[in-house]
Amino acid sequence: MDTTLHFTPSSPLSLRPGAVLTLARPHDGYTRVQVDAGRIWLTQSGDAGDHFLAAGEDWLLCGAGEVVIECDGAETARVQVWHAGVRPAAAHSRVSPARAAPPAPSAWAGRCAPGHSG
Repeated sequence: MDTTLHFTPSSPLSLRPGAVLTLARPHDGYTRVQVDAGRIWLTQSGDAGDHFLAAGEDWLLCGAGEVVIECDGAETARVQVWHAGVRPAAAHSRVSPARAAPPAPSAWAGRCAPGHSG
């Protein structure tokens, strides 16, 4: 059976300095956090490390768990969160332009393992 990643974007999120956001990750998919402006601190369940991302950087999260994102700096951070779940390709042969916006999943090959990205 052919499968493909189906991306669903969130609304753009703005985090003021010191603001914290906690997100739950779906059990069967991927979550991409993209920083459009500012700087964030990111930590996730299953990963003892802290990760700092600046404008133009992104982070790929895999599997179930929580991710905590905090604005890290004096400037408001703008963040976009993309969720992708694996579904049969025939189930959505027409993908809207908004859902096709992130880089192709092949660009992420080898970047993602539970509790690790990069």
